[in-house]
Amino acid sequence: MQVIAEIVEKCKLPTFAAWRWGTLCEVCNKLSGYLSSLVAHFDPAPFRTSRDLATLRLVTEALRSTQWLSRFEFLRWDGECR
Repeated sequence: MQVIAEIVEKCKLPTFAAWRWGTLCEVCNKLSGYLSSLVAHFDPAPFRTSRDLATLRLVTEALRSTQWLSRFEFLRWDGECR
């Protein structure tokens, strides 16, 4: 899991401060190369002591959800993400 975390950290994702379709598209494209590994190996246990357990729950649910993964792929497919 540490290796995947390092890969995601190094891919330099843009911030969402100025929400734009291009930003969302760029983030989806960068994560797409690592998402299947993250889904397969994500372990929420190291994060259980964090202050924001609600976000951890949402992340865990999203990574386990085939519906969320389908929407992720749709965002990459639609519009500028090609």
